Amino acid sequence: MALDRLAARMQRGNQEIQQVLATLDNRLEATWWEGDDAEAFRDQWQVSHRTRIARAAERLATAQVDVRAQATQQRRTSGN
Repeated sequence: MALDRLAARMQRGNQEIQQVLATLDNRLEATWWEGDDAEAFRDQWQVSHRTRIARAAERLATAQVDVRAQATQQRRTSGN
């Protein structure tokens, strides 16, 4: 069913975003960069950028649950 495929893609998208966040966190931590600009960027990354990206992943996860529920409901309604 199309909704099941959509939900699966949303779940994969969430996982991909989580992996990207982990990679970026590791790279940022491993990168030698000192000074006020470095600290400002790291703070901005944690407070703003990372938070927004993580929220997008959370929204995908929530939407995926909703789409799966809709698929189940449609199957029940149609008798499949």
